[in-house]
Amino acid sequence: MVPGNHDIDRDAIKPGHASYFWDLLEAPEGVDDKYDRVNMFLRDGVERASFFSGLGNFCQFTHDFYGDSRLAFDHDAYYSVRSIDKDGRHIVVMGLNSAWLSLKEDDPKHQVGQQGRLLLGEQQVCDAENKALQGGPNPCLFIVLIHHPIYWLAEKDIHRVQQHLPRFCDLLLHGHLHCPSYFAQTTPDWRVHEFAAGASWKESWHAYNLVKLSLDSGFGSAIVQCQHPQLSVDWRPDTYTYHHAKNGRIRWKVKLRA
Repeated sequence: MVPGNHDIDRDAIKPGHASYFWDLLEAPEGVDDKYDRVNMFLRDGVERASFFSGLGNFCQFTHDFYGDSRLAFDHDAYYSVRSIDKDGRHIVVMGLNSAWLSLKEDDPKHQVGQQGRLLLGEQQVCDAENKALQGGPNPCLFIVLIHHPIYWLAEKDIHRVQQHLPRFCDLLLHGHLHCPSYFAQTTPDWRVHEFAAGASWKESWHAYNLVKLSLDSGFGSAIVQCQHPQLSVDWRPDTYTYHHAKNGRIRWKVKLRA
């Protein structure tokens, strides 16, 4: 469970806080890299407690829902790391917080959309990775949950974050877009399978994915279904989004780590 843009209480955030970060991201880089101030902020528990007050309601919800403070979000645990042991294999599910800068400011200069102005923060990604690797067996699979797709982050943040994600992200699940999507991204260092959650919010178009993965072979499949007015009022295989998904099924493979 990870926070999204609708989980932020914008009235709880002090005016000017978001503008400070946006100005840093817009400033040219030099010897004193402005982005490093984001990492400094995320390392400072006092600063985080002040700024992350906008997540107070979400934090309380997670505390009540789980009934266990170790599983709840707060300004200290603003990301989550969960371990699952399945058939002798160790899996890590990591929840990253892409919503903490999902704000609007009164300053007309910053009355623009959120895309390209959000932050995970390199520090958050590194801290989550370190926690995932502490005190347990090596995971064979990392599943990362995030509300916004990676390309919604600020350009500088994408560059910093993608220096670390290849070390631990195998399957990336995100939301926010209200439409289905699947991508397999490959670089010399990384291959990740990225799924959008679907489109349960739209009145005229609904979609979902049912994803399965074998921990023995690494072969996975996704059953993709949609309910679209141009196709049928009934649920059917989503060949509207994926023209070559025979019978509404996508097949793929993950290289398991252990």
